[in-house]
Amino acid sequence: MEYRNKTTGALISTDCAISGGDWEPVKPAAAQPEETDPADAEEDEQEAAPAAPAKPAARRAAKKKEA
Repeated sequence: MEYRNKTTGALISTDCAISGGDWEPVKPAAAQPEETDPADAEEDEQEAAPAAPAKPAARRAAKKKEA
């Protein structure tokens, strides 16, 4: 749980309960779900994995076969 000091604005995080003084519990911010478009997800996946270029040895072998 996180606590904020009213006087100094200092924040602390602890598993223990704090009472008294100027400490007040900090309420967690409400999580807002992200709006996702399935088409955007597919584009991101394609960008993340670019096609590997042909290996130089494979290009040399192809040239030898053409000659």
